[in-house]
Amino acid sequence: MAGEAKTEEEDKMLKALNLLGIDEPAKIKDLFTALGGAAAVKKEPVEPSTHGTFHFPKFSTFYGESRKDEASWSTFSYEVEALVANKSFTEDQILLGVRRALKGHAADKLRILGPEATLKEVMEKLDGDYGAVESRESIMKQFYSCSQKQDESIEAYSSRLEDFFDKAVKLDALKRTDTALLKELFHAGLKKDLKIMSLFQKTSIPRYEDFKKEIRKLEADLKPDEVDAKKPCKAAVHTEKKAEASPEWSEMKEILQQINKRIDHLEEKKEHHDNSDWYRPSFRDRGRGQGYQQQAQQYKGRGFRGQHRGRGRGDHRPLGRNTFQPTCLLCEEKGHIQTSCPQITKLLVCTHCKTKGHVSRECPN
Repeated sequence: MAGEAKTEEEDKMLKALNLLGIDEPAKIKDLFTALGGAAAVKKEPVEPSTHGTFHFPKFSTFYGESRKDEASWSTFSYEVEALVANKSFTEDQILLGVRRALKGHAADKLRILGPEATLKEVMEKLDGDYGAVESRESIMKQFYSCSQKQDESIEAYSSRLEDFFDKAVKLDALKRTDTALLKELFHAGLKKDLKIMSLFQKTSIPRYEDFKKEIRKLEADLKPDEVDAKKPCKAAVHTEKKAEASPEWSEMKEILQQINKRIDHLEEKKEHHDNSDWYRPSFRDRGRGQGYQQQAQQYKGRGFRGQHRGRGRGDHRPLGRNTFQPTCLLCEEKGHIQTSCPQITKLLVCTHCKTKGHVSRECPN
């Protein structure tokens, strides 16, 4: 081996062989040749044997009936596609797992294909019955117009937006790497308060997932204030119940009852006084004639005291100039009394000459 280039490992091995007493070049060369041939042998990967085995992957249950205890078709198909790409199971094993996961109407779809159907045929059949049928334009419209609802959390809102994004990618309308657009639309659809509070994070955080996490932190900071505003106050109820058991509260309650009784008594007395016939004609009212007294009797109980005394006790409305007018006993018209009646000359009859227009003391005959 003299004159040949030796690696570091070969040099170490030669030194070790010299220490063992092996220093013949021919033997050393044969030993290196044997070791190199053994190292050159490649181990071929051993494929898992599926003959006579019952090992199969377990998928989420799928009924195809929109039940609460089943996975959606998009979730179920994703599980199958991910396992096929992983290649940890053979196609027959994955097909067996799919058959075991399908229930109800979805299981009846396989019966139409027959027992010899392949995994590709089964997935194409299920996708034709349960796959998305929305057009690219419809998905993109929903993706661009998606916004957070009033009582919707960030997690629920982002899930809806990402679902539209995934459908758009499958329809070749977007690429999986268009996360910058996803981030812009996510911020644009936030509620007004979160959108304003996250302007700095939007410009300083480039990755969508990191930005979404910061928005969730802001949402968590706002939640205690919303809970305190909606939470009913029960401390006052407990305090009142405790206060009712104290002697001071009993004494105060008794005093309040007495005050209420006193107020009720005064209100009854006042009401009785207002409804009573309190009008008494004065000496001055008696000289005004019977019409004035009849008018006063007509308005009794309503605060009528005569025009010379102003408004009545029980009437708080403003009185006009012609509210209470006297009635003439001769012509029976309002606005004047019989002594100032303009038709007195036509209505008076003289007792001496029996003619109208004057009285006996003014009789010319």
